[in-house]
Amino acid sequence: MRFDTELVVNLGHLKSNIELLRKKYLRDQQIIFMIKANAYGHGIEEIASYTNKFCNIEHFGVASLAEAIYLRERLPSHHFNLLVFSELNLNNSEQAKNYENLNIVPVISSMPDLENLLENYPNLPLVLKFNTGMNRLGLEEDILPEIKELLLKYKRKDIHHLMTHFSSSYFKIKQGDRTHQQYEAFQRIKSFFRHEGFSIKETSVANSGAIEQKFGLDETHLRPGLMLYGPRSVKEACWEGKIISSLKSKVIQLREIQKGTPVGYGGHISHATGIVAYLPVGYGDGFLTHYSGLDLPVGKNRGRILGRVNMDLTQLFFEDPPVNLTQGSQVSLWDETQSSIERICKHAKTIPYQIFTSITGRVSRRYYT
Repeated sequence: MRFDTELVVNLGHLKSNIELLRKKYLRDQQIIFMIKANAYGHGIEEIASYTNKFCNIEHFGVASLAEAIYLRERLPSHHFNLLVFSELNLNNSEQAKNYENLNIVPVISSMPDLENLLENYPNLPLVLKFNTGMNRLGLEEDILPEIKELLLKYKRKDIHHLMTHFSSSYFKIKQGDRTHQQYEAFQRIKSFFRHEGFSIKETSVANSGAIEQKFGLDETHLRPGLMLYGPRSVKEACWEGKIISSLKSKVIQLREIQKGTPVGYGGHISHATGIVAYLPVGYGDGFLTHYSGLDLPVGKNRGRILGRVNMDLTQLFFEDPPVNLTQGSQVSLWDETQSSIERICKHAKTIPYQIFTSITGRVSRRYYT
């Protein structure tokens, strides 16, 4: 654990983002808030608890059964629906019994899992995910007749939730593009079931990129993830969410160096005379090696990450250091602005998802409203 480096999470910003989503994009649709990967690094228990209690979020999505079990065990008095999207473990009866025991719902995306659920878990709601062009997880459209016969065999004519996942909604959506093609395939699948006499209670297709572009909003549910943590999924979109976290670290040592001085692993040569501030954060904390050379604003001055990011330390070089820079001074590695996240993404050629989810458990989380 760390005392001098922490991820500070602004729950008030999270609530504001949910309110903005409802005001700008929702009519009567329900939100399935994606909180997989430890709520995108922000703390799955705290994020689920707060949004359930204070933001009226009643549906959550996670990636694994283990995540779902953890939430149920940590939040036994909370009331919410919980969907597992990928790592279902239905073929392990000891683990799978948790679906019924803990009121967890698997999202079925393969024929073996569908057969298993129909045979062994008749009381679980039927949630089906179809592959419409993502070519990752999902049942295939071309075996719809086979799926129909299997459902009829087990007398399951009520589909609780039907969904698909867009592969390219973080690009600008244009008429006839892949996202439109996927949505058309989803409509065909939905029509097939209804024509065959199946009822469909709920549907969803829109992830953050689609929501930002107001695409696929005619279904009963939306599945926002990244946008509720603040960042935009689409450059051209008009999402004005607030970044809900800032990564802060404190200087633990200062060192004056001369131009030409080797610093750190590999002996990176300083290009100028100045001061190096050593921060207790490194790739062991999820502050990635790709961030070497990144400029960081510190007050009215700018520092640059010098040399390699270490496992436990990062060197921040100032040619013109702030006058009040001392041991114990706080530095924001990112703050609650879109520009700070976008600057890191551009420099490291990465995406906000990776920046957030990389932060490890060694970094403490502090929450405020």
